[in-house]
Amino acid sequence: MNSLLSSVLELTPRFPGQIQNKSWYGWASQAILLKAIRQVFSPRLSQSMHVDNLRRAYTASSLYLAGEIGASSAAEGRYFLRFTALNEECARALISTTQPGRPLSPGSQLNLSGLQMRIVGIYVQQLQHKLAQTSSYECLFNSTARNAASLNERITFRLGSATFFKSTDTGGFQYEPKPALVFGSLFERWKLFSSLRAPGAEFMEYVDQSIRVDDQALELTGVGGKYQRQGAVGTVTYISADPQSPYWVFAHVLARYALFAGVGKETASGFGQCWVQ
Repeated sequence: MNSLLSSVLELTPRFPGQIQNKSWYGWASQAILLKAIRQVFSPRLSQSMHVDNLRRAYTASSLYLAGEIGASSAAEGRYFLRFTALNEECARALISTTQPGRPLSPGSQLNLSGLQMRIVGIYVQQLQHKLAQTSSYECLFNSTARNAASLNERITFRLGSATFFKSTDTGGFQYEPKPALVFGSLFERWKLFSSLRAPGAEFMEYVDQSIRVDDQALELTGVGGKYQRQGAVGTVTYISADPQSPYWVFAHVLARYALFAGVGKETASGFGQCWVQ
């Protein structure tokens, strides 16, 4: 069973005029996923996936247009939600909800905070949608390691939705995607959910000493609603001063992992959507 899943649902609105460019549907998307899992897979799992302040083994996006998460909505566009799973149980649960006749199967109706949508397609492979993928920790690691000699000395991420981090020193939010924050976020998730042996603390020492921002095109964006949030969106490129290091290979592994794990805070409700550019 694959332990990593990025499932993209294509939606069509019943009333296109309802969709507002700056509306945030991440919290509604999360609620829909957890309700579906509770109904057809496991109330226990659904409850555990809802616990606050727990590193969750899934992500849920807000509503987005074809191409890139975070793009402004338009009535004539193709609309999508994306759910990801970071372990086998969550992957099985997500697959279960999309089977024929289940809550997230084609033809099902969704209510996103009053926005009526119908599912018209489900994609789990990149040939179907560029952000859809089915994989495993072993596959990500092994396929990257096999190509170690040809890895780029740069890694470019697209931050597709508002991305922010929380300072361990002040407790406040940070919006600049510094290497230690981005790779640290991915590293912690990898260690938490992967059964593969991970590098030790030396990896983060490598990040601090050898990886820096080479280029960025970012802006600070905010979303409204009951809980105000803001974060960085755009692209950021990192470069290594020591691209021959085995830790740079692992940095590339984590970069590919970002498609599933997201980065930063509140990835279960649409924030921190991230993938390699």
